[in-house]
Amino acid sequence: MYRTTLGILLSLMLFNCTLFTTFSSWTKSLSASSIVLLTIVLIHVPSPVEFMSNDAMIYWSDHIGDNSTYIWMEVAWNANVIWEFTIMLILHLVLIWMLNREFDVSSRTSFNRDCEAREAKEEIAKEKQRADWLLENIIPSYVLTELRTTNKYSRHVVDAGVVFATISNFADFYDEQYQGGQEMLRVLNEIFADFEHQLPRFKNVEKIKTIGACFMAASGLNMTERARNREPDAHLMTLLDFAIELIKVLDEFNRQMFSFKFDLKVGFNVGEVTAGVIGTTKLLYDIWGDTVNVASRMYSTGMKQRIQVTEQVAQRLSQFYEFEYRDEVFVKGKGNMKTYLLVKKK
Repeated sequence: MYRTTLGILLSLMLFNCTLFTTFSSWTKSLSASSIVLLTIVLIHVPSPVEFMSNDAMIYWSDHIGDNSTYIWMEVAWNANVIWEFTIMLILHLVLIWMLNREFDVSSRTSFNRDCEAREAKEEIAKEKQRADWLLENIIPSYVLTELRTTNKYSRHVVDAGVVFATISNFADFYDEQYQGGQEMLRVLNEIFADFEHQLPRFKNVEKIKTIGACFMAASGLNMTERARNREPDAHLMTLLDFAIELIKVLDEFNRQMFSFKFDLKVGFNVGEVTAGVIGTTKLLYDIWGDTVNVASRMYSTGMKQRIQVTEQVAQRLSQFYEFEYRDEVFVKGKGNMKTYLLVKKK
């Protein structure tokens, strides 16, 4: 019965070769072809029983009892059965080649789609990081955190510091006839970029916005950061130090300019402000209030390369900075206000 046993083993091997191996389709198909070829060769080789003479077969059948059935089963494997079995093997082999190819194509397609999905996911993550980076450069991170939760943000802040730093003679430098003014705007961008590079050194200071040639910053708006300060007025001192640094930065920039020297006027004030985000598609973070208006008047009536402050600022920070009285300035809605100029840090 070796042919029957061989057929069963072959079926199991082919089944295993098709379904349970993870080789490529060519490897599996060639393996199956080898198995089928070997089997065809073996089944065409006669068994020992078939070599017996008729007398020997009868004698053997009479003496082995019940086992004679198996002997005659082997003999029954005549030429027609062998060729039918051979054709069946070949058809199975063709089917295996087709199935292996389909499995391979399916596996490769699935792998390719997984790779595309992974790449798309990574690209989405990168886009999200870029979007977050842009948002955090427009809106402070602590504001952005609440904005994502509530879709709105507004705060009333007491004792916030506000600074306006304006390049007072930029209009004299700007020439729209030269490259449509693009080169002049490039220079302005370089100056403001130098200003912004100083911000990491002054943790309590936030850039609010730029208006033309005016750079606006504030301090004390982040209550979490403010609570970490040991001195109640620490954020005001940090903002004033930042304003001093802006003048130094512009002086350094002027040394690199051979044909023009920029002048900076700085106004400083402290008081209550309202901070918030307006808009739904084009978000804008800004601060409003009388304190902002007075700070704007401090720079507009100020002196070149000097920092002008209100009397309230001079009194609160006189322990750490030296101020000199300048004059009274008319402020709309406030009347005449005493102003002071910063001399130096003590």
